Amino acid sequence: MEKILKELQGDFIEDLPSALDAIISCHISQDMDALYQAVHRLKGAAAVCQYDRIAAVCESYCEALREQRYDELDHCHAELILACSEIQA
Repeated sequence: MEKILKELQGDFIEDLPSALDAIISCHISQDMDALYQAVHRLKGAAAVCQYDRIAAVCESYCEALREQRYDELDHCHAELILACSEIQA
């Protein structure tokens, strides 16, 4: 089981730049529906791979989007980038 998790984590890290590019693009263009979908997708993948901090940050980001607390999105975005950079280092 641990071997499978390590493989999934490797795939997650390999795909992370593409996922972040999509999130950044949606954030810049303020396409809130696409942004929600991209962050939600990353949240699910992070949860499966046991990257709990990324999953939690994504959940907060999704919650802000669902509740239309758009003034919090820049903070959520920065937190997500930081959490992702911690596993890429």
